[in-house]
Amino acid sequence: MKRDMPTVSVIVPTRNRADLIAEALRSVRDQTYQDLEIVVVDNGSTDKTPDVVAGLADPRILYHWQEDSGLPADSRNVGIRMSAGHYVAFLDSDDVWLPEKLERQVAYLETHPDCGLIFMNASIIGDHHRSGQTLLRKTPPSGRVFEALLWENFISTLTAMVPRRVLDKVGVFDLDPAIRRAEDYDLWLRIAHDYEVAYLPMVGGLYRFHGSNLFADPTDADLLYLRVIERAAARHGVSPRLVNRLASRHYARLAFKHMKQGRPEAFRAALRDGWRRYPSPLHVALRCAHALLGPRRLAALVDRGRAAGLRPGGDHF
Repeated sequence: MKRDMPTVSVIVPTRNRADLIAEALRSVRDQTYQDLEIVVVDNGSTDKTPDVVAGLADPRILYHWQEDSGLPADSRNVGIRMSAGHYVAFLDSDDVWLPEKLERQVAYLETHPDCGLIFMNASIIGDHHRSGQTLLRKTPPSGRVFEALLWENFISTLTAMVPRRVLDKVGVFDLDPAIRRAEDYDLWLRIAHDYEVAYLPMVGGLYRFHGSNLFADPTDADLLYLRVIERAAARHGVSPRLVNRLASRHYARLAFKHMKQGRPEAFRAALRDGWRRYPSPLHVALRCAHALLGPRRLAALVDRGRAAGLRPGGDHF
């Protein structure tokens, strides 16, 4: 039987999410836009995930089980290869979409052929101090956003949609283990370098925080993101001065996290490394505040500022 060509392919990587995947898939089935297919790539589940997916009995769901590769990007790439849609969207099996997400994005892309990626905001759910708030606290830029994206990864995979022709040109997710868990950022930078990126100012999904989707050590994120930035800089000819400024910023974030975790030597080392890359007043401010207030009082002051809706340290912490 000939397979229909849907407009949207929804790629859903999963592993041992029998308790959550039905909610994720129902949020796709409940979309106001229905010309779609759902490609579930099961990365070695040993629970009842296959039974849950089969129980939904939706002919638009393509289910593929494979041995665990240990790389989340591999499941997404397999799903992209299996899919046929004109546009590709990504939904992890522990997250949820809101009903108008696809309709609004398809309508925009159909009238903006130069756009290489479209994304939205998302609300946080689960066990996190920001539960109920949105991932993005300020409006991100649209258009040619490559340099802005180097400063901050404001694109959530949960809300991203990409035309297939763009993936055909820039490639899919990089499987290099050196950037595992930051391969989405690497792809967004490749797209943003060559295409316009659009932000729709609405909440398109719910991002679920839990223990298994967080970095085991929060300091890993800054080192990974810096590695991705340096790779992008080498690929696209970014000036060394800008790269050093970006590195300095990430080392400041790294220093703050070390301070919160009670690692004074690592805190000082991160400040030194950042200062060597690009001397910044932020490093001086962190060192002085640490000396005057101590780590506990400084961390508590920043946390209180966040709770009040302020942004102490800007986007740094």
